[in-house]
Amino acid sequence: MSKELLFVLALIICVVLTFFYQKKVQEDLLKKLYVYKANHDQEGFMNTLDSSYTRFVFSKFTIEFMKLNYYLDHHDYLQAKEQFKKFNNMKLNDRNAIALNTRMFNGALEAKDVTLASNIKKVLMPILEKQKEENYKLIYGEIEQLDKIYIQKDVSIIPDLLEVLDVCKDDNIKSLLCFRLAKLYHYQKNDNEVNKYLSLAEKYSTTVENKESMRNLMKDHSGLD
Repeated sequence: MSKELLFVLALIICVVLTFFYQKKVQEDLLKKLYVYKANHDQEGFMNTLDSSYTRFVFSKFTIEFMKLNYYLDHHDYLQAKEQFKKFNNMKLNDRNAIALNTRMFNGALEAKDVTLASNIKKVLMPILEKQKEENYKLIYGEIEQLDKIYIQKDVSIIPDLLEVLDVCKDDNIKSLLCFRLAKLYHYQKNDNEVNKYLSLAEKYSTTVENKESMRNLMKDHSGLD
């Protein structure tokens, strides 16, 4: 066997071993981060992400995006907004730009920050329009619907949601549709319909947290403002 062939073979082996090593390290790091996140250990979570060890395994975008997710998942919206600004000077491909802006769009809506949500939509929709994959078309439709419900407060889409609910088979989606209907009926000040669909949203929900949230909203509709 020639020296050149031996060199190429050794290089291939090194690449393969590095790939499997990196994958194993990624899995171990993600497990560690999950524990920190579940225990609300922000210091441990952030210190792990900022380590040189983590920077070797994950891209800068992935690290900063995980930080953003942490803040949003723990409802620290002010910190999330500051984290979001860090991406301004980062060159992103379409896939990362969609993931980032979709996540922050939802976070802004949850925090009732209509101004930021509207600005994100202006950036996000042209990127989504260029995509040919079906999943991006679904994201486009979802952003449009959320805009109509949370920003425009467009009650004219109630019949459309009722039609989808009527044929939907997935309980999680049915719960979400019912919640959105309750929100729209709240804009109409129709308390009977609000309670009807909050009750259905609780019924179809598959998580204890969401069920409790629906029950609380039935007691106080102001959370639907």
